[in-house]
Amino acid sequence: MCQKALRRVVGVLPDLAAADLVLLRYKPGRRMVARLDLQGQPRGVLKVIAGRAFDGALIGATAAMADGQAPLLGADAALGAMLTAWIPGYPVCPEMTSHAPNRTTVARIGAVLAALHANPFRPATEWTAQADAEDVLTVAADLMPLDADLATRAQALATPLAARLAGTAFDPVLVHGDFSADQVVIGNGGPVILDWDNAGLGDPARDVGSFLARMDAQVIDGLLTQDQADDRGAALLQGYGTVPASVVLHHARALMLLLTEGFRNRHPDWSARTQKMMVRIEQVLGTMTTHHASGMRGS
Repeated sequence: MCQKALRRVVGVLPDLAAADLVLLRYKPGRRMVARLDLQGQPRGVLKVIAGRAFDGALIGATAAMADGQAPLLGADAALGAMLTAWIPGYPVCPEMTSHAPNRTTVARIGAVLAALHANPFRPATEWTAQADAEDVLTVAADLMPLDADLATRAQALATPLAARLAGTAFDPVLVHGDFSADQVVIGNGGPVILDWDNAGLGDPARDVGSFLARMDAQVIDGLLTQDQADDRGAALLQGYGTVPASVVLHHARALMLLLTEGFRNRHPDWSARTQKMMVRIEQVLGTMTTHHASGMRGS
C-alpha cells in the first residue's frame, strides 16, 4: 500500500503514514495483514480485505473496541482497509510456543471470554442456529470432490448434528466467532483477544466449542497430548463459569469445520488427519449420549 493510500487509513495517528509495513499474512485477492512499525517499534495492524468480508471485519473491530480490546484507529471502506492498535504481549498458542499453555493462564482466558459474552454490545452481524447447522452440511459437501468415502462419513456425522444445532435455543450474545488460543496474547493487564473479523451475535457455546476443537486439532498434529488438551479444556470451562448448554454440539461443529483444513494447508497426509478429526467428533458427540444415559439411570 502506497503512503498516499495509507494516509487515508491511519485516522487519529497521522504519523503512521510514514510507518514501515511488515507483511504478516497474504491471501491473493482476499486479504492482506501487515504490521506497521515506526522507528523500529510495532504500532498498528493494517488489514486490507476484499469484498463484503470487509464489512464483517469492520463490525468485528468495532465490537473489539466496545469490549475494551484493540482500539480501531482508522478505516477506509473504498480501500477495504482498516487499522487497529498493536497489542504487545506474548502468545499462548502451542503452534507458536511449541508447548502447552499454562493452566492458570487458560482459566484466565475463560474468564475473559465470559466477560466478552456478558458485554451488552450487539453487533449487526448475527450467527443463527440455522446458519450454524448449514455450516456443517457445507463442509461435508465440500469433501465430496476431494474424497467420496470421507465425504460419505462426514455426511453421516453432519446430518444429525445439523438437526441438533438447528433446534438449539439460546440467548444471543456478543461472540468472537472464531475463538482459539492463537487469537489471544497475554498483555500487561492479562489476556487480550485479537482478530475479531468473525464477531457477531450468536450462541456463546460457539466460542467455547471452537477453542476446544482447536486443541483437539493440536493433539492430532502432535503439539499437545490428549491429557493436556483435556486438562486445559477443563481449565477454560472452570474460568468461564456456567458453561453454555450447547457446548458439546458446538465443539463438534467446530471440529467439522476443520475437516478440510488439512487439504487447504497442503498437509502431506490430509486424508488421515481428516479421519482422525472425524473420530474425535464421534467421541465428542458420544459424551452427550453418555451424559444422557447417566441422567436416565439417576432418575
